[in-house]
Amino acid sequence: MTASSKESQRSFNSRVLVIDDCPSIRDDYARVLGTGATKGRYDLVLCESGEIGIEAFKNADDKGKPFAIVFCDMKMAGGMNGLETCAKIRKWYPATEMVLVTAYSNSKLDDVARENGLSEKLIFLKKPFYPDEIRQLAAKLTQSWQIEYDLRNALKNADNARKSKLDFYSMVTHDFRTPLSVIIGSAQTLREPASESKNFDKEKFIGFIEYAANRLNSMVSELLAFSQLETRSVSLNMEKFNLGEYFETIYREELEALFIGRNLKSSFYFPYTEIIADKEKLRHIVVNLVSNAIKFTTEGFVEMRCSKSEAGEFVFTASDTGRGIPEDCLGKVFDEFYQVDRKKDEREGTGLGLAIVKKFVELHGGRISVNSEEGVGSTFSFNFPVNGTKLEYKTERNVC
Repeated sequence: MTASSKESQRSFNSRVLVIDDCPSIRDDYARVLGTGATKGRYDLVLCESGEIGIEAFKNADDKGKPFAIVFCDMKMAGGMNGLETCAKIRKWYPATEMVLVTAYSNSKLDDVARENGLSEKLIFLKKPFYPDEIRQLAAKLTQSWQIEYDLRNALKNADNARKSKLDFYSMVTHDFRTPLSVIIGSAQTLREPASESKNFDKEKFIGFIEYAANRLNSMVSELLAFSQLETRSVSLNMEKFNLGEYFETIYREELEALFIGRNLKSSFYFPYTEIIADKEKLRHIVVNLVSNAIKFTTEGFVEMRCSKSEAGEFVFTASDTGRGIPEDCLGKVFDEFYQVDRKKDEREGTGLGLAIVKKFVELHGGRISVNSEEGVGSTFSFNFPVNGTKLEYKTERNVC
């Protein structure tokens, strides 16, 4: 593909506003920019006065479809002239390329343009103009508009990325400092002479250290998993295993301890049948969803189950009777670094858990969704395909 053909395929803003009180001139614009080699390339809007042109521009801008170029006649019968029209438009959208069509001399127009705040991004086109002049101006100015637009967006994205990076560093620093403080404080307490007293509860402080260390380990694991996902260095280690037996192990090793001291009922239903999946990534998904449910549920139940859909997929659901998620936050819960606004003492972790869960599900060819109602609870659902293997259920019972 040649450089010119690549340029022709480039996405660009094709919207052009023409303001002229002469019907035949407006027809000329339509013919020049809407026929021949440029047929269909430009989205033309033709207006007969400055007032109508300004209204058309405002409506387009409100809809997020600004004009790249304005061709405006300098002298129009009655109402606003071209300079006044262009000056008002420039206030709303400074990036718009403007061509003022006039019979006046350039020296006089330069002075008038400066007086009206239009010394930049304003081109004068002398009457009478030739069709090729209009075509060339339209082609060059739409390209100029697009380059400037892309540059502004790139700078904005870079600034947002920098801010997100700084916010992330701040959040991680805060969240790592909390468990570290618990570990250091508990260790210092255990070293004090009073710790030799028979009434001193060493196990309590050892428990504090273990809990804080596990939090740190969980956050480091999330950061490592996210880093691997970002560098696309993650691969699936697919193997066949018994789903029910596997979840008995997960419950015994990781989930059971999370319910200690909480007034919650737990139910986990899984079929005792074979599934093909990455065991470690499935463990990460389940532990994250269940621990999230426990964290924000003070009473009622936390339940997880697996069933088989008519399409032959394994469908997992994690439900709770917790506080729920605000409706305006539902679309963001799987975003990286996002955490639903909570009290400061409830904000913990990296904000990467659900983002990693979503990517691990998608790596398996599945999808994940959430339904929630504030004050009622939440249900996360995800599916795993069976990878073309027909797997039949044997028996299903309450695993834990």
